[in-house]
Amino acid sequence: MNNIYYTYTLTTVSLSHKTSLLYIVGCNAYAYLNTYGIQNYSTGCISACDSPPCCNGGCNGAGCCSTDVSVPSDSKKFRTRSFRLENTTSVYDFNPCTCAFLAENGTFHFDALEDLKNLRNVTEFPLVLDWSIGHQTCDQVGNAGICGMNNNTCFDSNSRAGYNCKCLEGFEGNPYLSNEHGCQGTLQIFLVFFSKLIVLLIQLFLESYTFFTCARHQ
Repeated sequence: MNNIYYTYTLTTVSLSHKTSLLYIVGCNAYAYLNTYGIQNYSTGCISACDSPPCCNGGCNGAGCCSTDVSVPSDSKKFRTRSFRLENTTSVYDFNPCTCAFLAENGTFHFDALEDLKNLRNVTEFPLVLDWSIGHQTCDQVGNAGICGMNNNTCFDSNSRAGYNCKCLEGFEGNPYLSNEHGCQGTLQIFLVFFSKLIVLLIQLFLESYTFFTCARHQ
């Protein structure tokens, strides 16, 4: 990408600002991120180098730069754009293009030799998205919400309108499921295990008693 912008639109979800980074891969290049909503937001990052960087792994500004993204929760439209600084034709042999993208923190590890050529032909990166149920708070939805049963409870979303469910303290699992994959507590798991153990012991006792009585009548 060079002086080309890409636009993305999110409707039912929002970008998680806690785990997202803006990356620019390229020498003598910089990238912008603009978001649009009730409150607009912009950020950017610049990467500078005249030769291939010697080290891999980190995006420290040499061949690759990354910056935190604190996108407002009402942002629905995103635009990323990468640029090349003027008079930088000397890097075209080992870095023919620049790439700007959003990705979850920790999912991209810079490889100076490969990524400056073609980003290893990678075209997709993982992102964390926030979502919620409806547009009401827990108090507003009351008993009409889907939380408050099966060992879960309701909490208001911190990043957008609406609410989410979570397991009660002492319980773990998926709060949106009511089966064995839902919120399960330590005591509940112990009781299930204990009941299965009792059934197994009874079966073993009956089998041994049957064998014993049969043996006596031979």
